[in-house]
Amino acid sequence: SHAFILKKIDLIYQFDYDENSTKIIDLPYCNINEIESNTFQNFTTLDGLFLDNNAFSHLKANFFSGLSNLTILRLNRNFIEKIDSNVFDDLENLRKLDLSDNLLEYGSLDQKVRN
Repeated sequence: SHAFILKKIDLIYQFDYDENSTKIIDLPYCNINEIESNTFQNFTTLDGLFLDNNAFSHLKANFFSGLSNLTILRLNRNFIEKIDSNVFDDLENLRKLDLSDNLLEYGSLDQKVRN
């Protein structure tokens, strides 16, 4: 099955998430490899984003924009080998980030992401 780009329209109409009240988005095994810019804009109540077991290889700067209240982000069991340095910039309340079981080497994480 083909990898797919997650868009806001999918979250609302295909997966039935409400941007005004959703606390957790749980989308494992969906073959997601990209997230369109502003997909999570207005999902201000979102606390947990679980994208484990998908098809990500490159985490790009705009994937998680607008998720200032997110505390848990799970990206384990993907194929991530590249992470843009500012990808987590909007996640000012992030407490737990799971990047286990990916293709990352220590050197591929930007210094800013590690700190």
